[in-house]
Amino acid sequence: MFIPWKENPSPRQDMPWNGPDSRPLDQYKRTTSFFSTTGHNYHHRWYNSFWDKPEPNHYGRMIDRFVISTGLIEQWRETGGSVWYGGDTITLREAPYILTFFSVNPLIVIMAPFNYAENPDYVDRRNFVSSKYLVNHYYHATKVPYQADLQWLSPDLNEMPQSLGITEGGSIEIKWDDGKLILEEKDGWVSSRRE
Repeated sequence: MFIPWKENPSPRQDMPWNGPDSRPLDQYKRTTSFFSTTGHNYHHRWYNSFWDKPEPNHYGRMIDRFVISTGLIEQWRETGGSVWYGGDTITLREAPYILTFFSVNPLIVIMAPFNYAENPDYVDRRNFVSSKYLVNHYYHATKVPYQADLQWLSPDLNEMPQSLGITEGGSIEIKWDDGKLILEEKDGWVSSRRE
């Protein structure tokens, strides 16, 4: 039986940029599952174009692969927890950041320093994708609260974490071959747009 994809109408969705003035559509469908306690499963994908419809967790896996292949994950605290994945036991870690990706194609992640141990009751209600190796989630949005020590990284641009270098009332550009992400601070928020 064919089950069509539907657009997620959630007003809480702040989707990352996928091109100049363009964001992916969050689509979902509900299928029957005899192994689920609810009797159904939800499937999500982000519609970037006719040929590009990845599951949101695709971007989480890209970030995972980048922080592992560059050794960045080794700098982050072990939590003491572990998971069984792909025949291996993986020790979970905690990045000392709130990780939010602003853009896909290329994938650009903004890193806001944050100490989870000092804030055990912290709850972020934004939409996220999961990491297989971190207890943190990867959030997606087009803005974050301003901090002077924000950083950024990009698996697609092969850029390791570096200072965002944005000041109050200032703006910066992250450029690549055929585009740029513009970030501006205003009223305590760093917001973005793609050109």
